[in-house]
Amino acid sequence: MIRSLIAGLLALVAASSTALAQSCTGNPVAVQILGSGAPGFVKDRANTSYLLWIGPQAKILVDAGGGAYVRFGQAGAKFSDLSMILVSHLHPDHVSDLPGVLWSGRMTRSDSLPIIGPSGNEAAPSFSTFLNRNFDDKSGAFQDDFFFQISVFILCMVILGGMGNIWGVIFGACFLAYLDREGLSNIGGQINNTFSTHIDVPKYEFGIFGAIIVIVMLFRPEGLIPSSRVAAELHEGVHDEPLYDSEHAGA
Repeated sequence: MIRSLIAGLLALVAASSTALAQSCTGNPVAVQILGSGAPGFVKDRANTSYLLWIGPQAKILVDAGGGAYVRFGQAGAKFSDLSMILVSHLHPDHVSDLPGVLWSGRMTRSDSLPIIGPSGNEAAPSFSTFLNRNFDDKSGAFQDDFFFQISVFILCMVILGGMGNIWGVIFGACFLAYLDREGLSNIGGQINNTFSTHIDVPKYEFGIFGAIIVIVMLFRPEGLIPSSRVAAELHEGVHDEPLYDSEHAGA
């Protein structure tokens, strides 16, 4: 029995080591672990990263820690097939390979890619700050390499969805992804059929996103699903207690 157990364990280890380089197919859906290594140096294991497959396409990338860049390619995944990237938090073992994935994939697609990450707090910057520090065209680590549509998309989804609320950001991302993939084309088709025109509505995508930002900032600056704190601050203002009452002290 012990020999059988040892043989089974050896077979499992051998299968797991070769599976790291195998492609994956959802039937209809599958989750592939690209890496599960903890912080630190772990032999033969990449840091945290997961792929959600739907049929033969990798559709969602969750985190991209060290080694995920290589595992993504070994899995046969295509950046152009991704519908969304999710980032749990900004520790290096969860995001260190994300700049490489974005940089290498930037030329493989022309449409926007929703990327959802943490909103930030006193202990860590927001995900948009993380991206700007990497890809800002003037001060970023990878200047002139960050594709403009992603920065516009992130800004628009945060403002539209609602600041300080992750569910608002997710709603904004899903709504804008629909507009990007199908919505604008459908709207353009209806306009052209109704007025017998030939307007390529998706061509004006960034102008439409800009108009959405302006309209939301004018009429609902807190976004559609804001946090209660942000909504209160924008409508009522922030009231601070004075640290020193000069009139009372002078009396």
